[in-house]
Amino acid sequence: MTTLYLIGNWKQHGSRASIADFASQWSFEGHEQLAVAIAPPFPYVAEVGAALPDCLLAAQDCSIHEQGAHTGEVSAGMLADVGCRFVLVGHSERRAHHGETHELIARKLAAAQAAGLTPVLCVGEDSATREAGDQNRAVRAQLRGALLGITSRLLIAYEPVWAIGTGLTATPDQVNDMHAVIKAEVNAVWAEQRYSCSLRG
Repeated sequence: MTTLYLIGNWKQHGSRASIADFASQWSFEGHEQLAVAIAPPFPYVAEVGAALPDCLLAAQDCSIHEQGAHTGEVSAGMLADVGCRFVLVGHSERRAHHGETHELIARKLAAAQAAGLTPVLCVGEDSATREAGDQNRAVRAQLRGALLGITSRLLIAYEPVWAIGTGLTATPDQVNDMHAVIKAEVNAVWAEQRYSCSLRG
């Protein structure tokens, strides 16, 4: 049976008051095929967990480091320790505004998996890339760069960046086409890695 995942990213929004208000209106009877999670800002992860005990927790990012002198960083192990099940990795805003590279994203995926979290790898194209008809190549590059060496459980979220906050909406055909590209590329990367491992073995 396929599980469907619905993960709400609160980005840099929220307060204790808004969490209490949200919880007072929250109603989820549950469904065996649907997993619902919320990714609040770091300071509110525990607060959301306490206010919404029937909702799974996700984090918006994680460090590549387990521990150490890394001021401002939050490790995947810390996130797991406070109840997170998922962590977003490679979100478009992290790529665009924080210069996150494929290599860094791959290291975050590995850190998340090592801590027992399920990483949610975000991929997608901006408006210039979509207008140039280069979206498939761009998303394949994001996948290939992040997945090298990654062979265990993860989720992949397609972000049509050009449709976020613009009033535009990706059509079902556009989303389905990109899903097909993503599935084909993931299968190709993992098949190559299995073949490479067999050669080395």
